[in-house]
Amino acid sequence: MLVAAVACLAAAAPAGAQTPGISPPGANDFACRSTAHPVPVILVHGTFGDMTASWNLFSPALVQDGYCVFALDLVKRGVAPMDQSADKLAAFIDEVRTKTGAAKVSLVGHSQGGMLGRYVARFRGKLDVIDDIVGLAPSSHGTTNPLAPPLGGIGCRACAEQAAGSAFMKKLNAGEEAPPPPSYTVVSTKEDEVVTPYKSQALAGATNVVLQARCPDDVTGHVGIVYDPVALQWTLNALGRPGPADPAFRPECRDAVGGDLPQMFATAKTPRVGKHRAGVRVHCASAQRCIGRLVLRDKHGRLGIRALNIGAHKTRTMRVHLSRTPVRRVTAKVLTFQPGGYIIVSLGYKLGG
Repeated sequence: MLVAAVACLAAAAPAGAQTPGISPPGANDFACRSTAHPVPVILVHGTFGDMTASWNLFSPALVQDGYCVFALDLVKRGVAPMDQSADKLAAFIDEVRTKTGAAKVSLVGHSQGGMLGRYVARFRGKLDVIDDIVGLAPSSHGTTNPLAPPLGGIGCRACAEQAAGSAFMKKLNAGEEAPPPPSYTVVSTKEDEVVTPYKSQALAGATNVVLQARCPDDVTGHVGIVYDPVALQWTLNALGRPGPADPAFRPECRDAVGGDLPQMFATAKTPRVGKHRAGVRVHCASAQRCIGRLVLRDKHGRLGIRALNIGAHKTRTMRVHLSRTPVRRVTAKVLTFQPGGYIIVSLGYKLGG
């Protein structure tokens, strides 16, 4: 048996999979006013993320530091066409400013969310009401990840739009990449396996930070950057001073904070395979529900696909309709959706003994 794992841009979730707008700790208190930090901070998650799972480190840390913090869920977990999520973010900026009386807001975004702030600033007329835009592993110029374009065909329009060279990316980056008056900070990681190459995240006119430049032992990847204390320190530095983050800032190097990200895998038990159907045991190794896809393949290509929605720490037999009779060697690929991407775990089986 062969096991492999890789992280990729997210695909579409099954209908109803999104958590029902549960705010991260300390966020969305519209009665909040801060004399120390009068500019509210809006947190914007990535593709297939939500505010509930994405900001359990950043939200309470920002609140503790004296910020008024707000967060939203993008349209369909950020897999819808990005103009739809841009409309929702623009409306949320208006709502926060109206209800708090703040003249400006700052945006902190992950992955798609880190790029979307720039798009909304330019194409929804918000340049003059945004103070800081901080991108955590943002898809600034798209990604060369080969899975991004085909995911558009299975429900993730935002994935295809984030492919390098897409019409959306050409529109976003035509002209000045970091137009004033907002200040721009980009925090990237060399371990990014989703928005590739990681150097493409940098913006002309921004403070561009790579985690490993100051903390070489930091192994945080794309998904985990929202749980990384070093990324948090750079964000606080950017928000807490005029202009973007100070390039000379030296963060304290700490280990990443675990966020109990969901992950599923097919068990070692050989699937029961009939002429038109297979039964595969899949386990959710998380304290929260796991959402994703199960794909069965053999050497001739895809055999079948099944949506997954498995409770915390549960194992279920998932029945997959097969398009044809498989050969003896079959691979089960289990995709678990996570904030800003997904994890794939592959397990190979030899059928018939």
